[in-house]
Amino acid sequence: MPTPIAVGERSIDTVDDLAAFTGLARPIIERELRQRRAINFRNEWLATPAALRTDHWYYLSSKTYLFANATHFSDDAFVRDFVQLHVPTGARALEFGGGTGELTLRLASAGVSTTYVELNALQRDFVSFRVARHGLTDLIDVVPHWAPVPKNAFDAVIAIDVIEHLSDARRVMADVLLPSLRRDGVFVENSPFEVNASNPMHHIDFGFDRFMRNQAFALIAQHTDKTRVWRR
Repeated sequence: MPTPIAVGERSIDTVDDLAAFTGLARPIIERELRQRRAINFRNEWLATPAALRTDHWYYLSSKTYLFANATHFSDDAFVRDFVQLHVPTGARALEFGGGTGELTLRLASAGVSTTYVELNALQRDFVSFRVARHGLTDLIDVVPHWAPVPKNAFDAVIAIDVIEHLSDARRVMADVLLPSLRRDGVFVENSPFEVNASNPMHHIDFGFDRFMRNQAFALIAQHTDKTRVWRR
């Protein structure tokens, strides 16, 4: 289960936020976060009629990712190991595909001002709820997916388990994400391009590593879980 997030004197409990937002009882939410039996994004993908099973509509309307993503960053290790080591004090970050905001809130806990972008309407609404509930508007900016991403604005762009979900990943990388980085900024990603029974909604690799090298980026850190940090 996610550990509490400390932002100043505030302690943020993800399960408590989910209960307040959804109206579901805490034991129900805890059970789903642990087991993911009734709420499973693979089942939702396969249950969606084929004509509607497009990337944009599926991710925009999905209910199950609200629970699936709530346990992705259960402590502060990711921020410490992959962000703080590579950005200056008072850094500004973009979390692209930020899910339930776990990483965004943990970045705020570390003093990193973060712009959160997410296609899924339910998750984006939940993060807006969390920001308002905990008074975090000074540290977190929730941006709708249709708003333009500013160029040369961020010390870090973070996309964890996101790029492999994009049918137009090359365009998004070239036109949106990389141009938003400052000259010395870092791109932090984990992009499992495997398409299999567990992840039928993934896309195959478009040549990500070659693309990054062609854009003059080099790996400066990587982890056994395949999280990687790139810099020009």
